[in-house]
Amino acid sequence: MNEHHEKHAESIDDVRQKRLRRWQAAELLGRLSPSEKNDNCFPEWSILLAVPDWCFWPARHRERLTLISGALFIAPAMRLWIDVSRIKQAKTILGECCFDLVMSHFSVPHEPLELPATDGVQTLLLATGSSVLLGATKSELRGCLAALLPQPAGVLPQKVSEPLMRGALSIMATADKDKLTPTPEEVEDELS
Repeated sequence: MNEHHEKHAESIDDVRQKRLRRWQAAELLGRLSPSEKNDNCFPEWSILLAVPDWCFWPARHRERLTLISGALFIAPAMRLWIDVSRIKQAKTILGECCFDLVMSHFSVPHEPLELPATDGVQTLLLATGSSVLLGATKSELRGCLAALLPQPAGVLPQKVSEPLMRGALSIMATADKDKLTPTPEEVEDELS
Protein backbone atom coordinates (compact mmCIF):
# COMPACT_ATOMS: atom_id res chain seq x y z
CA MET A 1 0.00 0.00 0.00
CA ASN A 2 1.43 3.41 -0.84
CA GLU A 3 1.95 6.12 1.75
CA HIS A 4 -0.83 8.38 0.40
CA HIS A 5 -3.39 5.58 0.58
CA GLU A 6 -2.38 4.70 4.15
CA LYS A 7 -2.94 8.30 5.28
CA HIS A 8 -6.51 8.34 4.02
CA ALA A 9 -7.53 4.78 4.73
CA GLU A 10 -9.66 4.33 7.83
CA SER A 11 -8.69 1.60 10.20
CA ILE A 12 -11.08 -1.26 10.73
CA ASP A 13 -11.57 -0.05 14.30
CA ASP A 14 -12.52 3.44 13.05
CA VAL A 15 -15.06 1.96 10.66
CA ARG A 16 -16.50 -0.22 13.43
CA GLN A 17 -16.74 2.77 15.77
CA LYS A 18 -18.61 4.80 13.15
CA ARG A 19 -20.99 1.93 12.46
CA LEU A 20 -21.61 1.46 16.18
CA ARG A 21 -22.20 5.18 16.63
CA ARG A 22 -24.65 5.28 13.71
CA TRP A 23 -26.52 2.30 15.12
CA GLN A 24 -26.67 3.94 18.56
CA ALA A 25 -27.90 7.19 17.02
CA ALA A 26 -30.54 5.39 14.93
CA GLU A 27 -31.70 3.45 17.99
CA LEU A 28 -31.90 6.65 20.08
CA LEU A 29 -33.80 8.53 17.39
CA GLY A 30 -36.15 5.58 17.01
CA ARG A 31 -36.91 5.67 20.74
CA LEU A 32 -37.54 9.42 20.62
CA SER A 33 -39.92 9.13 17.71
CA PRO A 34 -43.55 8.92 18.84
CA SER A 35 -44.46 6.96 15.74
CA GLU A 36 -42.95 5.51 12.59
CA LYS A 37 -44.64 8.34 10.70
CA ASN A 38 -42.51 11.02 12.39
CA ASP A 39 -39.87 11.77 9.77
CA ASN A 40 -38.14 14.28 12.08
CA CYS A 41 -36.50 11.41 13.92
CA PHE A 42 -35.36 9.47 10.86
CA PRO A 43 -32.75 11.63 9.13
CA GLU A 44 -30.41 10.59 6.36
CA TRP A 45 -27.83 7.92 7.17
CA SER A 46 -25.01 10.46 6.87
CA ILE A 47 -26.44 12.74 9.59
CA LEU A 48 -26.45 10.01 12.26
CA LEU A 49 -22.80 10.72 13.11
CA ALA A 50 -23.82 14.32 13.92
CA VAL A 51 -25.96 13.27 16.90
CA PRO A 52 -24.11 14.99 19.79
CA ASP A 53 -22.46 12.97 22.53
CA TRP A 54 -24.63 14.56 25.22
CA CYS A 55 -27.65 12.74 23.76
CA PHE A 56 -26.22 9.45 24.99
CA TRP A 57 -25.41 10.69 28.50
CA PRO A 58 -27.43 9.81 31.60
CA ALA A 59 -30.20 12.35 32.27
CA ARG A 60 -28.41 13.99 35.24
CA HIS A 61 -25.32 14.71 33.10
CA ARG A 62 -27.46 16.14 30.28
CA GLU A 63 -29.22 18.35 32.81
CA ARG A 64 -25.88 19.51 34.22
CA LEU A 65 -24.63 20.44 30.74
CA THR A 66 -27.91 22.23 30.06
CA LEU A 67 -27.63 24.26 33.29
CA ILE A 68 -24.02 25.26 32.61
CA SER A 69 -24.79 26.12 28.98
CA GLY A 70 -27.66 28.32 30.12
CA ALA A 71 -25.49 29.98 32.74
CA LEU A 72 -22.83 30.78 30.15
CA PHE A 73 -25.47 32.23 27.86
CA ILE A 74 -26.88 34.55 30.51
CA ALA A 75 -23.54 35.21 32.28
CA PRO A 76 -23.42 38.83 31.04
CA ALA A 77 -26.80 39.44 32.69
CA MET A 78 -25.86 37.45 35.80
CA ARG A 79 -22.82 39.69 36.30
CA LEU A 80 -25.28 42.57 36.74
CA TRP A 81 -27.54 40.84 39.26
CA ILE A 82 -27.85 42.59 42.59
CA ASP A 83 -30.51 40.26 43.99
CA VAL A 84 -28.55 38.21 46.54
CA SER A 85 -31.15 35.42 46.59
CA ARG A 86 -30.83 34.88 42.80
CA ILE A 87 -27.04 34.79 43.08
CA LYS A 88 -27.27 32.26 45.91
CA GLN A 89 -29.72 30.15 43.87
CA ALA A 90 -27.33 30.13 40.91
CA LYS A 91 -24.40 29.15 43.16
CA THR A 92 -26.45 26.38 44.73
CA ILE A 93 -27.66 25.05 41.38
CA LEU A 94 -24.27 25.16 39.67
CA GLY A 95 -22.01 24.64 42.66
CA GLU A 96 -19.58 27.31 43.78
CA CYS A 97 -16.63 26.14 41.65
CA CYS A 98 -18.75 25.91 38.52
CA PHE A 99 -20.42 29.25 39.24
CA ASP A 100 -17.01 30.92 39.56
CA LEU A 101 -15.82 29.34 36.29
CA VAL A 102 -18.96 30.52 34.49
CA MET A 103 -18.62 34.05 35.83
CA SER A 104 -14.96 34.27 34.78
CA HIS A 105 -15.54 32.72 31.33
CA PHE A 106 -15.29 34.90 28.25
CA SER A 107 -18.78 35.85 27.05
CA VAL A 108 -19.82 35.15 23.49
CA PRO A 109 -21.55 38.19 21.97
CA HIS A 110 -25.05 37.32 20.81
CA GLU A 111 -28.39 38.72 19.81
CA PRO A 112 -30.89 39.04 22.66
CA LEU A 113 -33.17 36.08 23.21
CA GLU A 114 -36.59 36.50 24.75
CA LEU A 115 -36.14 34.89 28.13
CA PRO A 116 -38.97 33.04 29.82
CA ALA A 117 -40.83 35.06 32.42
CA THR A 118 -39.84 33.24 35.58
CA ASP A 119 -38.50 33.99 39.00
CA GLY A 120 -36.82 30.61 39.16
CA VAL A 121 -33.13 30.64 38.30
CA GLN A 122 -33.14 26.91 37.55
CA THR A 123 -36.01 27.27 35.06
CA LEU A 124 -34.18 30.15 33.37
CA LEU A 125 -30.90 28.20 33.14
CA LEU A 126 -32.63 25.09 31.78
CA ALA A 127 -34.58 27.04 29.13
CA THR A 128 -31.57 29.01 27.91
CA GLY A 129 -29.31 25.96 28.15
CA SER A 130 -31.72 23.96 25.97
CA SER A 131 -31.57 26.79 23.44
CA VAL A 132 -27.78 26.61 23.43
CA LEU A 133 -27.61 22.82 23.04
CA LEU A 134 -30.24 22.69 20.31
CA GLY A 135 -28.66 25.64 18.53
CA ALA A 136 -25.33 23.79 18.44
CA THR A 137 -27.04 20.74 16.90
CA LYS A 138 -27.55 20.19 13.19
CA SER A 139 -30.90 21.67 12.24
CA GLU A 140 -32.10 18.33 10.82
CA LEU A 141 -31.85 16.77 14.29
CA ARG A 142 -33.24 19.57 16.49
CA GLY A 143 -36.91 18.59 16.33
CA CYS A 144 -36.24 15.08 17.52
CA LEU A 145 -33.48 15.79 20.06
CA ALA A 146 -35.58 18.49 21.73
CA ALA A 147 -37.38 15.62 23.50
CA LEU A 148 -34.22 15.06 25.57
CA LEU A 149 -34.19 18.62 26.94
CA PRO A 150 -36.44 21.02 28.85
CA GLN A 151 -38.47 23.54 26.83
CA PRO A 152 -36.00 25.91 25.12
CA ALA A 153 -36.32 29.69 25.41
CA GLY A 154 -35.94 30.07 21.65
CA VAL A 155 -33.62 29.28 18.80
CA LEU A 156 -30.02 30.46 18.79
CA PRO A 157 -27.74 30.56 15.76
CA GLN A 158 -25.09 27.87 15.57
CA LYS A 159 -22.28 30.48 15.55
CA VAL A 160 -23.41 31.56 19.04
CA SER A 161 -24.37 28.16 20.40
CA GLU A 162 -21.27 26.15 19.48
CA PRO A 163 -18.74 28.24 21.45
CA LEU A 164 -21.11 28.34 24.42
CA MET A 165 -21.53 24.56 24.34
CA ARG A 166 -17.76 24.01 24.06
CA GLY A 167 -17.26 26.37 27.00
CA ALA A 168 -19.88 24.50 29.03
CA LEU A 169 -18.23 21.16 28.26
CA SER A 170 -14.87 22.56 29.36
CA ILE A 171 -16.30 24.00 32.58
CA MET A 172 -18.17 20.78 33.27
CA ALA A 173 -15.01 18.72 32.83
CA THR A 174 -13.05 21.04 35.13
CA ALA A 175 -15.64 21.59 37.86
CA ASP A 176 -17.18 18.13 37.87
CA LYS A 177 -14.26 15.84 37.06
CA ASP A 178 -14.94 13.63 40.09
CA LYS A 179 -18.75 13.66 39.80
CA LEU A 180 -19.37 12.54 36.22
CA THR A 181 -18.90 8.80 36.47
CA PRO A 182 -22.39 7.30 36.37
CA THR A 183 -23.31 4.81 39.05
CA PRO A 184 -24.25 1.26 37.93
CA GLU A 185 -27.86 2.07 38.83
CA GLU A 186 -27.85 5.13 36.55
CA VAL A 187 -26.46 3.10 33.67
CA GLU A 188 -29.11 0.44 34.21
CA ASP A 189 -31.90 3.07 34.41
CA GLU A 190 -30.74 4.70 31.18
CA LEU A 191 -30.66 1.36 29.36
CA SER A 192 -34.15 0.34 30.45
